[in-house]
Amino acid sequence: MFDRKNPNPRDANNDASKKPEDASPGVSDRAKGAAASAVTTTQDAMKSAVEATKGAASSATDAMKGAVEATKDAASTAVEATKNAASAIVRLPNTRVIQLNEVCVRAPNGGSDCATAASNGCRAKGFAGGTPLDARTASRCDPNPPLADQMPTVRCSPESVVTRAVCQ
Repeated sequence: MFDRKNPNPRDANNDASKKPEDASPGVSDRAKGAAASAVTTTQDAMKSAVEATKGAASSATDAMKGAVEATKDAASTAVEATKNAASAIVRLPNTRVIQLNEVCVRAPNGGSDCATAASNGCRAKGFAGGTPLDARTASRCDPNPPLADQMPTVRCSPESVVTRAVCQ
């Protein structure tokens, strides 16, 4: 089927280099619109996430500031209470805080009896008695070396010492 009347043997319908006509007009425009809508939605979601993160960070910062202030207030209150207690002790007649180095004896229950040590230390300084204000506990180890035919062992036990007492 060769048409001799047509000078161009190629028919327009058979041209491979020509773009085919769109079988469904408007689909490409709708796809572009959907893609643009998806991009806008994603951008809005990202903006919302950024704002939420900023809000959470601000709340966390405020909470930390509040905690610091509460800690400062508690420490200040504790210092004031200690000062007041020390002032009250010093105001008592014939009351003194003294430095001691009295070893606390072992109580029947195995603990340290530092009240007796503080009272004895205060009596040694000329007071009627006293109570412990500060005590330190450390390990005391056996200073004796082992005999020649024994394995070396170290024996340590806790020892408490009253370092300051309130004497009356």
